Amino acid sequence: MFTKNQQGQTLILMLIVTVISLTIGVAISSRAVSTLKQTSYTAQAGKAQKFSDAGIEHVLGLTDAQLQQAATDCPNAANACGLDVDGDLDDSEVSYYVEQSGGGADPVTFASDKDGTTHLTLTNILLKQVRISWNGEATIVYSVIHKNSSGNVTIQQRGASDPDESALTCGLTGGVSDPSVSSPGVGAGSYDHSATATPLSVGAGEELYIRIRPLCADTDIQIEGLTAAGAPVSLPNQGYKITSKGTYGEAEWTAEVTKMNPALPTIFDFAIFSESDLTK
Repeated sequence: MFTKNQQGQTLILMLIVTVISLTIGVAISSRAVSTLKQTSYTAQAGKAQKFSDAGIEHVLGLTDAQLQQAATDCPNAANACGLDVDGDLDDSEVSYYVEQSGGGADPVTFASDKDGTTHLTLTNILLKQVRISWNGEATIVYSVIHKNSSGNVTIQQRGASDPDESALTCGLTGGVSDPSVSSPGVGAGSYDHSATATPLSVGAGEELYIRIRPLCADTDIQIEGLTAAGAPVSLPNQGYKITSKGTYGEAEWTAEVTKMNPALPTIFDFAIFSESDLTK
């Protein structure tokens, strides 16, 4: 027998148990749905990444002439080219664009690994100076190479620049300068240090190159071509930056690759180039 004060307690307890059960059920269901969505998105992201990589491989497989055409037809994200990689013909799973590295008055910028050589073309009859700007504690070693109209190749100038000439940087104890300059760049961006090479004039049918190698540390480098008065000079195209975005379902994946023009490896700086004639 229940007293008046105990009447309805069973109903209240049942309601409490029901609410708790529903709360737990909703939480479990929500977690299951979230996990399912995450699993589905992860699978979609994997396919989007593969599509993006396929776009990169497609562009890397183009000939030089086709790359130049792609840089004209698909120069930026707003004017990207489409690529159907799964063959369903419904839409393009990949959009890509190709930007020239150089080929104008803007500086050429690139990331360089320690002890790795980057080879750039400088040929322009107006060019009188080459400004090399970089960040961090790397020591920059460079060689300016000249090829005359007869095809003879000589090293026109060598140089090394150390951010701190008083320090023992990678074993270099002398013969280097302190080129510290604040914000030397003519174009966008600021760099910690800069050094200037002054190549000889380039005549008709002649070619000019520079090979740059950072010691001690990886660094970001900017190269500018300048006139004798310091005005910007257009540099030839040095390569291409390829950006590819793959899309699958709700997932997107973007990849970037820079393809520089072909160049001799670092070992050839020691094995081939010489200031004097080679003798047997």
